[in-house]
Amino acid sequence: MLLYTSSNPQLTIGKYSEGINSPESKLNQEAAQQLALVFTPEMAYIAYVPLCRLIGSIHMENTIPNHDLIWKLYSSHEKVISNKPHQNTKERTKELEIPSTVVNERSSSPVPGSSEGSASDASGGFGRNVIMTGNRIDLSSQETSTSRGTEEEKEAGSRSSRHLKGSWLHYWEQFVGCGEGNDSYHLSQMKLQMFAGHSAGIKALQVLPNENSFASASRDKTVKLWSLRNYGDGSSNVACQFTYPHHKKTVFALNYLESQRLIASCDGNVYVWDPYGSGAALRGYDLSKSVPTCMVAMPAPSPVLMVSTPDATVKIIDIRQAVVQHALKISTGPLGLIRCLSVSPDGSTLGVGLSSGVLSLVDLRTGLLMGGWKAHEGEILQIKAYNNKSFVTSSVDSSMALWREDGSKICSFRGVTEPVSFLSLSNNQVISATTSCRIGIHTSINEQANFSSTKVRSDVFKGVVSAMDVLPLNKLFLIGSDNGSITLMA
Repeated sequence: MLLYTSSNPQLTIGKYSEGINSPESKLNQEAAQQLALVFTPEMAYIAYVPLCRLIGSIHMENTIPNHDLIWKLYSSHEKVISNKPHQNTKERTKELEIPSTVVNERSSSPVPGSSEGSASDASGGFGRNVIMTGNRIDLSSQETSTSRGTEEEKEAGSRSSRHLKGSWLHYWEQFVGCGEGNDSYHLSQMKLQMFAGHSAGIKALQVLPNENSFASASRDKTVKLWSLRNYGDGSSNVACQFTYPHHKKTVFALNYLESQRLIASCDGNVYVWDPYGSGAALRGYDLSKSVPTCMVAMPAPSPVLMVSTPDATVKIIDIRQAVVQHALKISTGPLGLIRCLSVSPDGSTLGVGLSSGVLSLVDLRTGLLMGGWKAHEGEILQIKAYNNKSFVTSSVDSSMALWREDGSKICSFRGVTEPVSFLSLSNNQVISATTSCRIGIHTSINEQANFSSTKVRSDVFKGVVSAMDVLPLNKLFLIGSDNGSITLMA
């Protein structure tokens, strides 16, 4: 590849393009002068686009030492030809045609024939310099002289704002290169992003299925929607996309109903609203007299929510209807409060964890109690369905176990030394968190599982863990704090 140096108007040849074996010796002065005459702005213009199509603009920037100068020559020639009157439309379109990889990778940096500084908008669209012609991406030929300013500073700033750097770059290098077959979780304590906007502690987190966004519920009586995107080196605070403000008390439960594409949130009353539209409330259920304690959604395609109350009853809500339809009595004896709920993947069994340490299972097809037994010596904190026939539980007594529906214990999970307050099952692994900021990973759901426990550093996460969810596709951790901040880490 030919390189035009800024210090001396001569060309050198370097080995910068994959598959091209260029001589490494210096060209003699005569050859350098001849090449300098050939490498004009027009030459830069003609060569740049094909090379971008071949290797991508990011690789161009990383491998060409004087890329900015070549880009400047390219831009100057593009400006000249853009001012030519009555140019043939087909030829003009062909000249401006740039591959989509170039547009995506340099979406916030100036491109030939575009308005400098017209960065992509917050929703992820292309800038004002990009237009769609059918299914082809073209660049606008208009340039505004008032937006030029100092080209070098603007280009450098806009490029750096979009490129992976800091913790994001380390994450890319360490995890993305592992391949699709590697589904294991590993906490490296890389802070990828911070989300700030809540004024009080986080009570619940819900990652949406596309893993591009998530919702958070807080003691500040709001639910917020956030975008999961790369905004830099992990140190910046990202603002929320939308706030649902109609709660009257602390929002302690949050569920996404996949079949209806709606969110249900609970502060004592249940609110059902659309996260993808205007955010308007679609349904409301007054449960203030029964004071709900926890909530869970049935798996798709069911539109049903189940909400527990202090009298060991579970109310069943079909969100297509305006009123509560049914109620299931879990216990008639002094078994304590319902602390957690979980539904099997096929929607046939409801697991109920009680403050007395009793685990009860209910057949949702008949509404009958399948059985109940003393699973732990202390209060059950979390319950998650592993499959249609078994459930994982954690307790205040610092134990975790896997149970069959007949009440027999399949295994106990070794290594846990603190009460696990937050639990997720993903890729046949158990991810746990404690309020002391310790993240645990069991590599499998059996007695042979290897266990690792990591104390999250204070420079990565501040406060006390108050909520957790995981991103199974990207193998990331989303952790909420009692101070209202949310951290995405790898």
